[in-house]
Amino acid sequence: MAIEYEVKGKVALVTGAGSGIGLAIAQRLLNEGCSVMIADLALRPEAETTIANFLHPSPSADKPSAAFHKTDTTNWAQLKSLWAATLEKFGRVDIVVNNAGIFEPPWSSFWNPPGVSPESKDDADAEVGSYHIFNMNTIGPIRLAQIAIDYWLQNREVKGNLLWVSSMGGYIHSIQTPFYFASKAAVLSVVKPLQGLKKLVGIRNSIIYPGPMLRNPHLTKCPSRAKSHIYLRHP
Repeated sequence: MAIEYEVKGKVALVTGAGSGIGLAIAQRLLNEGCSVMIADLALRPEAETTIANFLHPSPSADKPSAAFHKTDTTNWAQLKSLWAATLEKFGRVDIVVNNAGIFEPPWSSFWNPPGVSPESKDDADAEVGSYHIFNMNTIGPIRLAQIAIDYWLQNREVKGNLLWVSSMGGYIHSIQTPFYFASKAAVLSVVKPLQGLKKLVGIRNSIIYPGPMLRNPHLTKCPSRAKSHIYLRHP
């Protein structure tokens, strides 16, 4: 059974909110009376307009406000800076929306191995090897969740709410983009063991699985990628 959660008067941190699903979530929160820290590498024009309409600090105590903090969520130092900036501007963090993520790019793809394919940007000689898509879709969100949960455990008067934005890709598979599906499935595998947080320490922990969005700028700029998404839904 769904339990209502009042967001008015609260503060949310939303990653990947410079466009797309993250921006839509941020806008909904603002319209419901929740102040928002928008974290992303850049802002699309509609995100800039949203921030302009909800200037921080708000001229009225009853009106929510929005701010932007440029953040690469694969960079742990920048995640730490993002958290500190949110506390400095808003005084608390009630809600964290782990939304930032990418579709499998040619430069971090299973089919373009580092050191073999000229398209790959992943370091083939790294002492600790990694693929950027996993850092973005899986590791970054896990690190931010750790920061958030630690804060809420130390500030028990703040009733934390952690929302992970995964993808239907966590449930389906395709040989075209195996890293994307694996990175999204990994998020699900992290969230499931944390399902007892609410009962144990009062922290809400939930996950949603959006399907393909053909209005996504990453798809509209690349028709072949959009067709790939359609194929995955209707093979």
